[in-house]
Amino acid sequence: MSPADAINERSLFIQMWDYGTNEAVDAWLIYRPADPHFVRIPMTGSAAALDVPRAVLQQGTEREAVCADLLAFPSMDEEWVLWSVQVGGLRGRTFRVSRDLLGRHLAAMYELVPLGAENDRNDWDNALKVLLQSP
Repeated sequence: MSPADAINERSLFIQMWDYGTNEAVDAWLIYRPADPHFVRIPMTGSAAALDVPRAVLQQGTEREAVCADLLAFPSMDEEWVLWSVQVGGLRGRTFRVSRDLLGRHLAAMYELVPLGAENDRNDWDNALKVLLQSP
């Protein structure tokens, strides 16, 4: 049994700081090996959690990376990564996230499901079966 098969999810706490107000916001990076491409990010004060591709979080530490919910990019200060949360297609709040802490959390996710092994976890036969049974 692989480590990923033994774990249903890994929740990791991360604190972010609002770029404009410097207010601390608590968030969690929730990674489920059963859905290896995405990281769920609930944040205090937000009604909806972000669903962000793991690759966007990783790429955002080195260069601009974007998905529907988030624009991630390195800060000029190497200590931080900036996350601009998208709200209804518009940029909402921008947060500073510790590059070191984010890197350690991502490394833990990649221990569960290595880069490039995400598709190995998908049951394509079952997914096709479900699609064919849809009206």
